[in-house]
Amino acid sequence: MRTWRLHDFSTGNPIGPTLKATGSWKQSMTAIGNGTHAVQLRTPALKRYDRAFWQNATAHWVRVLVECWDGQPQYAGLIKHRRMRTSTGEAVLQTVTPNHLLADRYLFGVGDYPGAGPFAIAGASPRSAVERVIKRASGDIGPEWIAPYRYSHLSEGGSFNLTVEKTDWKTAAVLVDTIRKQQGGPDLAFVPVYDSLGRLRWDVLTGQPRVPGLTIDLPMSVRRSRASFVEIGEDGANMGSGIFGRGEGYDRSRLVGLAGYFDGSPDGAPPMIVRDFAIDFQDVKDQDALNSLTAQYLADNTWPVRQWEYDVNVEHRAGLAAFPVGDLKLGTRFKAKYSGDELNDPVKETHYVVGLSHSTDRDEFFGVEVQRL
Repeated sequence: MRTWRLHDFSTGNPIGPTLKATGSWKQSMTAIGNGTHAVQLRTPALKRYDRAFWQNATAHWVRVLVECWDGQPQYAGLIKHRRMRTSTGEAVLQTVTPNHLLADRYLFGVGDYPGAGPFAIAGASPRSAVERVIKRASGDIGPEWIAPYRYSHLSEGGSFNLTVEKTDWKTAAVLVDTIRKQQGGPDLAFVPVYDSLGRLRWDVLTGQPRVPGLTIDLPMSVRRSRASFVEIGEDGANMGSGIFGRGEGYDRSRLVGLAGYFDGSPDGAPPMIVRDFAIDFQDVKDQDALNSLTAQYLADNTWPVRQWEYDVNVEHRAGLAAFPVGDLKLGTRFKAKYSGDELNDPVKETHYVVGLSHSTDRDEFFGVEVQRL
């Protein structure tokens, strides 16, 4: 059963009754997620809620629309745009996932600038560093900044260090992205959950480098497969024969890392024409670190990246039990098996879910964006 509910962002408390809606959403580890829903507010069951209530319950940047499956959040987004359809009594709500706030926030507020002292991290693991940046931008500045996040690795030690001056004007999103680009940098997912009192929270999942998740068998070539609309692509846009990794600095003082196949394509690499191009790692100040990042980029893009696109069927139908939607999260693994195709080689590999999407127009399907592990 699927329902929608409005919540207060800071406290997580529910506001008003369960609702019905139509629309779609998507969420991702690699981009800001978003949704658009038409929520029905003019029904006999909702007559006791007046105009003032709904205007407050759908207020911008303080309220969250949650889509629940079997009583548990599958998507939750902050309201950024509201449009009232007077003819139908619907509120059309455009929402964004909370990682949008990282792009909006520095590690200080207006009342804290310029002030004294940088933000510093010393002796942390990469995933701890990511969580510390998020916590700084989402709770440590003042009560109005507090977000209902749960962290797992704030105190984890390691060799990562970071110092950020206010005058650097680095947003939390930029800093998180910088840490994640380090070799072995952690994946990041904001997963909505309810606590025992029905309050909305987000688990901030940071990996090492992958976030945890269930592993589910997914045979793709059987008659009643969960996988539908299977497409297999290979993207060669980032393939290179040589990479210039450009670090911090300007002109001749700028650090440059080099990685390339200087004597033609080596054994085991695909033949290709020369494609030497530059990648910016602007915040990298250490030559060894820059060399490592440059080499890793080339290694990751020696071959084209295989891209799977498919939907996962969650309905109950003949010969196929209902799929537990709650198991389908960012970080879920599918043990995919595919064969019998005259166009593609047989495949037996593990797929890691980095993006999810859903639309009420195709209610029984979830779209998945996956990476091969």
